[in-house]
Amino acid sequence: MQTIKTWVCIAILFVCAFSSGWAQGGPPLVTDDTETPGNKKWEICIAGTSERRYPDEQRFEAPLLDINYGVGKNLELNYQLPLLVTANRNESGLAGLGDSEVGIKWRFLDEDKKNVAMSVFPQFTFNNPTSSVRRGLAENDQRFFLPFELQKSLGPFGINFEAGPSFHFNTPDEWESGVALSHSFGRSRGGGRNPRHSPGRLSERRPNFQCWFALPN
Repeated sequence: MQTIKTWVCIAILFVCAFSSGWAQGGPPLVTDDTETPGNKKWEICIAGTSERRYPDEQRFEAPLLDINYGVGKNLELNYQLPLLVTANRNESGLAGLGDSEVGIKWRFLDEDKKNVAMSVFPQFTFNNPTSSVRRGLAENDQRFFLPFELQKSLGPFGINFEAGPSFHFNTPDEWESGVALSHSFGRSRGGGRNPRHSPGRLSERRPNFQCWFALPN
């Protein structure tokens, strides 16, 4: 198991470093922002994430593929697909495709006009026709998430807040929220984000820290 975790950590560092060299924006993280690629522009990001789901289990998305396409200035079409890897102290590791996620982001307030940016980002998550559910990598569930994002720049810092209801087909519904903080370092940008979580289900909060560096347009 230790060997699996070591190689997964190396893979995460590799994809994060690779993304920083060519991506227009940061890779997809737990809390989203209001940014869109721009009209008829593609934004393809490769990310790596890690989260501890249970005391004895660590789950990695290595890599997480995030594809975005801009429709006009304020609309974004989004598709995400992760490769999931789990490491458990008592069992052998597993790997396979995770769930697909499609979404449409609409930024209806721009910060340069209203001093704050706001967007809505409805997303639908569904199982792929693989063995991931049967093997316990993915839950047998579908989800519709309707979050609103708020973004504010404070000098070189940026703060994002996201919250909204998450409706599940086979499991209890949730209310999810998250906060992100970023900082500009010269020609690059980096930051960290905390997990979305449901205030009503504290036992299911999952610690998750992620960082990224991306060159501006």
